[in-house]
Amino acid sequence: MSDAENAVLSKAQLDDFASVWCELDPTASMLIKTEHLPRLFMTLQPPLGFAGQKATIQGVNAFIRA
Repeated sequence: MSDAENAVLSKAQLDDFASVWCELDPTASMLIKTEHLPRLFMTLQPPLGFAGQKATIQGVNAFIRA
């Protein structure tokens, strides 16, 4: 099997993560504010986030605090 076939995340999932992260970190500091975490998780598809799921902002915040 190739590295791509063994990967936990697809290239598309990694690209989506990078795109959303860039929106939240426009200066490329490699950091985002904790207040942006709910948006990050609500925007990304599983397994990285909750987009398309029946997640609420309260549920995402509880996940972050857990």
